[in-house]
Amino acid sequence: MEIKRTGERIYTLERLMIAGEGISRSEDTLPERYFEEPIPEGPSKGEVVSREEFSRMLDEYYGLHGWDEEGLPKKKTLERLDFRMRIKVNKKKCSGCRLCESMCSLFMAEL
Repeated sequence: MEIKRTGERIYTLERLMIAGEGISRSEDTLPERYFEEPIPEGPSKGEVVSREEFSRMLDEYYGLHGWDEEGLPKKKTLERLDFRMRIKVNKKKCSGCRLCESMCSLFMAEL
């Protein structure tokens, strides 16, 4: 089980890093053609991916990872995975990202 937890920590850390770069739910998607162009052949011929179904599956995926509706790891998830970090936020460069808003208390950020 330790290897599974380590993998979960790595994946969550990766998510924190990309969230810090502004990547969120709106970028967690498929290319437009999957929603618009019917599959040309095979058992699913003529089908397209439903945006509503994709959104529902994304909600489920985030939930399984312990992330919120925008794909940010929840405080409870970070605590469970034993993330204890200290960060210093440069107020002059801070863009007020949602990551900072939701994680500062956990990370004990120095504002």
